[in-house]
Amino acid sequence: MPPSRTRRSAAVLVALQALGLLAVGGFTAVELVVATASNRAAGATAAVLALAYGVGLLVVARGVDRAQRWARAPVLVTELILIPVSIGLVQSGRWYVGAPVLLAAAAALVLVFVATGTPEAD
Repeated sequence: MPPSRTRRSAAVLVALQALGLLAVGGFTAVELVVATASNRAAGATAAVLALAYGVGLLVVARGVDRAQRWARAPVLVTELILIPVSIGLVQSGRWYVGAPVLLAAAAALVLVFVATGTPEAD
C-alpha cells in the first residue's frame, strides 16, 4: 500500500530534521580542527552524538514512511525534546532558529498522530 500524503509529509519532516542534525554534526566535526585541546573531547562527543542521532532519525523517517509502529515513539521523544529547546531559543533572542524548529516539531507531532491514529488517514 503506498503511503498517504499525511504519512509521507510526516516522514519528510522527520527526514529534514535528521538532515539538520547531520549538518550540525558535520559542522561540529569540522570545527574540531581549530578547537583547543581542552574543547576537543567535548566537541568530538557532540559531533559523534549528533551524527549518530541524525542517522537514527533517518531510519525512523523511513519507518514512518512505511507505517511501522515502532517509529512513532522515537518521533514523539524527538519532538517533545525539540519543543522546549525551540522555546528556549526563541526566549533567548534566537527566534529565527527557534520558531522554525518549533513549527516543524509541532507539525511532525500532529502529522504522525493523524497518520497513525485513524485507518482512514492511510
